[in-house]
Amino acid sequence: MKILFVCTGGICRSPMAEIIFENLAKAHKRTDIFVRSAGVDAQPSELTSDLALKALKECGEGAHKPFQSTKFTPEMVKEFNYIFCMAACHKHRIDPQNIYKNVRVLTANDVRDPWGYGIDVYKNVCKQLQTALKELYDMICRT
Repeated sequence: MKILFVCTGGICRSPMAEIIFENLAKAHKRTDIFVRSAGVDAQPSELTSDLALKALKECGEGAHKPFQSTKFTPEMVKEFNYIFCMAACHKHRIDPQNIYKNVRVLTANDVRDPWGYGIDVYKNVCKQLQTALKELYDMICRT
């Protein structure tokens, strides 16, 4: 199963989601799940936000090194089984005609973009993602 998480710049929310979901898969000994992140406006040379990595560590997701963002491309719609967007605006950018069944918004309420805010906002986003991704894992990955 291939899962992609999408946000705006690919340096905060979607990498956090990628790491959290990978941790869930590892905890359940699932080696058949491939997880990545991308941004609709990502600059490929940008690194994961230091505050995002700090929030992950402080929320119990372990320490991680920054990695480079990936720009979302239309080919990814065919490559991934599931694409989960952090906000409705991302889904609309990817699928304006609402024709792809594999492109969805992660939660009923958009996951707030923490960019430009402090560690407390990043930690709140991390906790929101942990809750949403546990529910998502239980829904699509339990066998």
